[in-house]
Amino acid sequence: MNVCEVDEKGRPILGLCFVPVGELPIGDVVLSQKIALENCESGVLAVARRFVPNGFPFRLSPASWLSRESAN
Repeated sequence: MNVCEVDEKGRPILGLCFVPVGELPIGDVVLSQKIALENCESGVLAVARRFVPNGFPFRLSPASWLSRESAN
């Protein structure tokens, strides 16, 4: 599973790939990533593989929703 750091506009700026050891359901993987980032960010950064995100906006601000709706 990949985790992306986003800027204030929701644009991905850094991608990280890290997973827990073992075969876990996807929900458990996501939860373990959340807990690891919250409690041991430096450890995660030490082992994660970094990648350049493809530019897909993960979150859109409410203002961008409105501008998209008005364009349609």
